[in-house]
Amino acid sequence: MNGVAEKTGNGGCERRSGIEECVSCGMPNGIKQSDVDFLFWRIPLPLYITDKKGNFIGFNEEFLELFGYTREEIINVKAPDLYVDPKDRKHLLETLVKDGEIKDYEVKLRRKDGEERLCKIGAVLRKVDETNVVYYGFIRDITERRQLHEAAEKNAALEASVRTAVGMAHDFNNILTAILGNVELAKGLSSVIIAAFAGHKELETILGDKPQELTAKLGIITGAAERAQELVQRLNGYTVTDQPEILDVNKIATDVVNTMGSLATKSGYHLNYELKTDRLVSAHSIQIYRIISNLIQNAGEAIANASAPDNSTNITNLINLDNPTNLISLINTTNGNITIVTQNVDIPTIFGSHGEIPEGSYVLLSVSDNGPGILPAAMEKIFEPYFTTKQTGTGLGLFNVWKIVSDYNGHINVLTRTEPRGDRGTGTTFQIYLPMAEAAKLAESVTGTQRETPQPSTTYSSLNILVVDNESAITELLEIYLNASGHNPTIVTSAEEALGLYESSDYDLIISDVNMPGMSGLDLCKRIIAKKSDARFCLMSGYFEAENVKAFSKLGVIGYLKKPFSPKNVEELISSAMAHQFTKTDPPQYSI
Repeated sequence: MNGVAEKTGNGGCERRSGIEECVSCGMPNGIKQSDVDFLFWRIPLPLYITDKKGNFIGFNEEFLELFGYTREEIINVKAPDLYVDPKDRKHLLETLVKDGEIKDYEVKLRRKDGEERLCKIGAVLRKVDETNVVYYGFIRDITERRQLHEAAEKNAALEASVRTAVGMAHDFNNILTAILGNVELAKGLSSVIIAAFAGHKELETILGDKPQELTAKLGIITGAAERAQELVQRLNGYTVTDQPEILDVNKIATDVVNTMGSLATKSGYHLNYELKTDRLVSAHSIQIYRIISNLIQNAGEAIANASAPDNSTNITNLINLDNPTNLISLINTTNGNITIVTQNVDIPTIFGSHGEIPEGSYVLLSVSDNGPGILPAAMEKIFEPYFTTKQTGTGLGLFNVWKIVSDYNGHINVLTRTEPRGDRGTGTTFQIYLPMAEAAKLAESVTGTQRETPQPSTTYSSLNILVVDNESAITELLEIYLNASGHNPTIVTSAEEALGLYESSDYDLIISDVNMPGMSGLDLCKRIIAKKSDARFCLMSGYFEAENVKAFSKLGVIGYLKKPFSPKNVEELISSAMAHQFTKTDPPQYSI
């Protein structure tokens, strides 16, 4: 039912003979005002009619629902009260007076509860008489649509950042592999030289401590390269090559609290936890540990940067577990508090701070703090690599959290408050939605049906090994390592060349880089496995995503060498690959 507060006239229009439009309102002949009203009120949108003073003299149920008012309340509300910025109302009226109508006018409107909604208004001006006019308008609430659009843009930007980061990491790992590998070789040469000089007093006198200094300098280079390697691993989101396992998040959260609890106390904040979930997730324990510890560290730094308030306000109901989508930490505002909460949630599709969260059953992991909150400008960028609001730090912590959660098909929602409101203080809550482990995976973990590759126990030598990489620094290093271990390496710089050699020769093992110009290592694997299903094919790269490893293994890849690598890593790869037992029940799945 539509609401009308007062009559705007007798409902009739004055028309002049021979003129097709009404003089007062411009309505075509044959169309009555009552017909227009009839059609207007059937538009399935929030509708309203106001007079020149902004009084609402007509409205529908959708309008009341949008703004949260009752029929009785809206009579005492004027149109200007709904505008966040009064200038928007002024511009709308000026346009209506000038043009008689306005279309898709984007504006922020305020609900009764103070919530701001982004809307588009369409309105027309209608004359009642020579001095009075009314405004017919409809409103489209585009808040969620705009948020979805912005979230999609954010995710696209983040994914682009990930692709860039992974590409950079690939290049860095090639460089670090060459540095670390050649430093190890130099250390070996240094040891040989020092041993050769031993007992030659004249040479020892001339050289003095130089051999030892050389060894020390090589150690410094190694340390610096290893720190760079660590940074690249963090950029990659902590590379994992093994399969996920069925995990109890509560146990990992407890381990994190036990490990970081004393440090938290020394840093001036307390760690609390409420572990309610009884569900399991499919993930890697080290990755879940890193998610929680990164979020705790981030929260601790936020608390450290917050200034203490003057008055103590004790707040009960620390966290509302019954309403996870509005989970905000309500905490003692004079002490630093970080609270970890786990719980079961079954949700319909909802819209979070950084995108849509699909319908499903999840383990909800929440980390809340009573820091200063996150400003809107920072909220847009918190998951971007290298973005930080701190004077120290790499800006990779939250980026890695986002990357890990995404790898597990999870989702993140961030709730924050930068200004106290009533009895609710400032603070931030990171909500991590991790999909509940599938029943089939749970059954596999219980019955132990997952097939494991036998652990290597034999040392192999004199193997014919085909090495494929377009980076000469990598192939030269592998050639030295393999020759030193008694193998017979064949070095090629392209997948096309490798495929030609494989067709005319017999190799015990292939080790190929993943990313190369032209044919990739993965395409090479598909073609070789298509010719020989039991070919022993290994991939090397600076980064292996868990999901990719699963897919690669189905294609027939049996080993993974992560850059940078050592001679020991190479030998372990060879032993594992040669010990691998092919089964008829798990054939390679490939398509060319």
